[in-house]
Amino acid sequence: NDARRNHFLSEGMGFINGLRFNPNASLSPQQINAIKSEIGDNFYDVTVSDILSVRDQLSAAFEMDNVKNDL
Repeated sequence: NDARRNHFLSEGMGFINGLRFNPNASLSPQQINAIKSEIGDNFYDVTVSDILSVRDQLSAAFEMDNVKNDL
């Protein structure tokens, strides 16, 4: 369902955008921009591979690889 997918992707982008305001940031602004670029502006073009890649980058940055498949 396009509406649900786009809703969840927009929430994810909001979360990623918020990471730049963390005073103890685990990701640089450049890394955050790269992640956002991977998702892109058109949520209809986002693939499962894109989502998994972003998940892997975030889980590595926050040392959550052991639970990333549960999120």
